[in-house]
Amino acid sequence: MQIKTILFLLTIVLGLAACGGGQTAEEEAPKLTLEEQIQLKIGDELAKGERDEVIILDHEFGMTRKEVFQQKNKLMKEKRIYGIYKTKNTRIFVYDLNLKDIGKLVTYFDTYYHDDKLFKMECKPKIKKGQDVQEVQDAMVKLYSKKYGQPDFMVPTDTINNYNKAMWIKLNQMIEISRDKKEVMMSYTDLQEEEETLEDI
Repeated sequence: MQIKTILFLLTIVLGLAACGGGQTAEEEAPKLTLEEQIQLKIGDELAKGERDEVIILDHEFGMTRKEVFQQKNKLMKEKRIYGIYKTKNTRIFVYDLNLKDIGKLVTYFDTYYHDDKLFKMECKPKIKKGQDVQEVQDAMVKLYSKKYGQPDFMVPTDTINNYNKAMWIKLNQMIEISRDKKEVMMSYTDLQEEEETLEDI
């Protein structure tokens, strides 16, 4: 009886040794790159099968150009945005982004369409002369973190200057706040529509 028990225990010990000394599945699994982690998060969110259409200034993904223009008129009447002349003949719509630690910054926005449906919006606050660009990005990340929680990812975009991009991935939406030497940009992208756009290229 004792010999059988000893042989049984010996089998277990040898089996563990063959498996690499009892490493856990986590230790054996290869580490995911940051890009792979982001793709995994996108896949998990899209797999939920839910959508959030509403983005900044009550715009919604899927709006036509006409509907976006109507929304701008509505926002103008509500005095939430206003028109300024970029050149003598070009008038654009802007809004004041209120960053508590910094104050209000005039913010421009661009819209992108696929099959006449809004799928991306980019917003760029005008950095004032002498203003610290990193300070503006930090204030924006702080503001967005109050609404969406801490960023899902901080992605290095310039390792020499130590610039990072904050990313939130929620259902079909990807929100990013990035910077370069001169400006900060926030963007909203409909991940499902972006996939279709890339397929059409």
